[in-house]
Amino acid sequence: MRIDTICNIIDAKLLNKPSINLVATWTTNIDKVEDGSLFVAIDKGDIPKAIASGAYAILSQTIDQTDIKQDEDIAWIKVANTELACIKIRRFQLTGLDVSGFVCDDITIDIFQTIIKKNDHIIFLTGNIFDDFDSIHTKPTSKIYICTDSNYIDKLIPSSGKIDSGDVNDVSNIVCHSLFETSFVFSGYSFERIRLPALYIKQFLNIFEFIKSQRLSDIKVDIAMLKHLHIFSPLFIDTRLHIADFGKTNSFVLANESTSISRDQIQYIKQKFGFLRLNIVDGLMEPDQIRKAINTEKNINYISGISYENIKDILSQKSLICIKSSLF
Repeated sequence: MRIDTICNIIDAKLLNKPSINLVATWTTNIDKVEDGSLFVAIDKGDIPKAIASGAYAILSQTIDQTDIKQDEDIAWIKVANTELACIKIRRFQLTGLDVSGFVCDDITIDIFQTIIKKNDHIIFLTGNIFDDFDSIHTKPTSKIYICTDSNYIDKLIPSSGKIDSGDVNDVSNIVCHSLFETSFVFSGYSFERIRLPALYIKQFLNIFEFIKSQRLSDIKVDIAMLKHLHIFSPLFIDTRLHIADFGKTNSFVLANESTSISRDQIQYIKQKFGFLRLNIVDGLMEPDQIRKAINTEKNINYISGISYENIKDILSQKSLICIKSSLF
């Protein structure tokens, strides 16, 4: 793409008169810069490496005339807002291509990413253009982009849809084997003891109906992968807060950093599994305070305000401390 065309699309200012007037690729990732790249510099400290890697143009909102001295032959493009510039260029490049965008809730996208096998057709976006920039393909192939942020996806892809057609009223023979395992029948399909709480059957059906409505018969789904779903995944613990194998103890930890998701999960536990002893812990406390607040005499210790990954790290640190202490 021509440098002057780029400047017109994103309303940018070219700070110099470069000897180069074309770029072949775009990237926000310094490690992906190659000969002919336009590098979007979020951190000015990456610019020297980008030039050394063969960048033909540098785009940033923080560059000035003094930066040009590093290499006056390449293009130096200044924008008022780097994030908006990245969105504009990707939107322009996607125009006319066979692409569609869809928005869904956090639970649906987590389940979707967990059970779908890697493919080149569906791309999940984070909602951060700097992270997503290199994931957005501009080649003339059919793509579906899925995100949880409707404003973000609308800026990139006009007329985006919503993944929300799952209807629990069409479900029959629901059996809750435990907090984490459910069986049910839907649309002639029998789902036996899948690792999914009944709380999230609708989100699961959202995906089922979406794949069917989009005629994505080539997309491979592995329901067994639900065991890796962290949105409602327990960490079983022993009396010393060591992480145990699934189902090997009577006490486990659940955690979620989202206030709304935590609220729904706690309500579900109280309504459907009120016989289980529940201890709710504030996950915003310091790690030592969280460990002290966990009560292994309770069946469930729900840590609200902290991610599954973070609470797993905290418990692993406790195990490490115990191992070190036992050596002396």
